[in-house]
Parts: sequence; structure tokens; C-alpha cells
Amino acid sequence: MLCFIILIASCGSDSKEKSKTATKAATEETEKAVETPKVDDTYYAWVDNINLRDAANTKGNVIGTYTSEDALEFTGTKSDSKETIVLRGVAYTDYWMKVTTKDNKEGWVYGGAVQQKDGQKGNGIITDTKFDFAHFGKFDISSWADLGITKSEGGDAETVTYSYLKDNQIIEIEKTEVGEYGYHNTYKLMDAKRNPLKERNFSFTADVSETERILELTETVKDFTTKKQYTRSQNIDKHFMQLNTRPQMVNGSWEESILKETN
Repeated sequence: MLCFIILIASCGSDSKEKSKTATKAATEETEKAVETPKVDDTYYAWVDNINLRDAANTKGNVIGTYTSEDALEFTGTKSDSKETIVLRGVAYTDYWMKVTTKDNKEGWVYGGAVQQKDGQKGNGIITDTKFDFAHFGKFDISSWADLGITKSEGGDAETVTYSYLKDNQIIEIEKTEVGEYGYHNTYKLMDAKRNPLKERNFSFTADVSETERILELTETVKDFTTKKQYTRSQNIDKHFMQLNTRPQMVNGSWEESILKETN
């Protein structure tokens, strides 16, 4: 009888051990099934070429140049602070990122100039004759007839207006300077009778005093054909005279509204 009791106890112990082993195996399989996805640390330049530097600033020595096809692996290290740099007319405020490259170099790239695959950053190059502005349109006025230039002054403002004609449409570009207080650019698209079709206004407003410092970019597009208006704005931390080049577009989301009729 004693032997029989010992045998039953032994069998019970074996069953418990087998149960524990089975539970552990099942738990491990479950953990594998819900394993955390690997973080994608691969970035690509959205500008034509990007410089890899040995320091986290534009004064760092260039140790390599890479295209939008070259993978840049982010190491996880960023600069201590952000910097504002204008790229293709847009002001970005971002960190510098330490990356490694396909040819085994390690250095720093500006975060505003890179993005992950299928990112939304980037726009075309803006020149005096070629531009592509959201809600206004894409134009190459180098092939348009030049209607001449006019100049005007009023107070601290100086305005230069350029006019072009093609296919019964007129484009006028007004560029106004108000010194250290900012600048304003207005693009007008009209028909041959100068009836307004679209109008785009962009301004850099600098209001700097002993008690207040406001540096704001605003962009508004009026579409007279659809009776809609689009507006966006951006505050930045540097005066346009301190930037590498002037901003020409706002970096931000659009707000859509109904265009109010004016007499």
C-alpha cells in the first residue's frame, strides 16, 4: 500500500512538471508571435544632394555627399538643439542627426533635409522664372512674353512688379521690400482682360522690439475660379537676414475657407 501511494504521488509530480513545461513553451510561442516590430531607422535625402559633415552644424567639414537614392542609417544620436535652415524656399527647424552610410562613413546630416521612405517633405526648386506653389499652380515663365517692369515707392516700402503674357493669361509678380521689417511677394494670375483668376500672397513680417519679438511667415492663396481661399502661417526663430537664404513658402498645414467677395 505504501509503494502504491508513493507511485501515485510520483505520477502527480510528473504531471505538474509536464504541465509547467507545456505552459512555458506556449508562453514563449505567444511572445514570438507578438514580437515588437523593428524600428525603421533608414532615411533618405529629399534634396538633390546632401552633405555628410563631421560636426552637427553647417560649418562642419564635408566628408561625403549623397543622393536621394542613398540609404542613411540613423544611429539614434541627435544634436543638443535644433537649427533653422531654409531648403528650396522653405524654413525647417530641426535637429542634426548622426548617421552611417553605405560606404561605412559616420557623420551628421540635417534632419530637415531627410525623411523616411514615402515621407511628405520636399518641393521643387523655386527660381525667378520657375515655381510651383500649392493651390496657385506650376509655371515656367521663361517662355512667356515679357511685358516689362515697373517700380514704385511709398514710405519705407519699395515695390518692383514684373509682368508676363502667354495664351491669353497674364502673370504679375510684385516684390515689396520694407527693410528689416520684412518683405512681401504677390503673384497674380489674370486673363487677357486682367480679370483675376488666382492670387498668392507671401510675407515675412519682422516685429522686433525691446519687449517683443515676432517673426512670422504667412501665405494666402485666393482662387477666384472656385471661390476658395487657402491660408497657412509659421513662426520662426531667426530674422530673414540671419538665415542662409530667404523663405518663399510656409512650412505648415493649410486652412481652407470660402473666399469673401469684394467690391
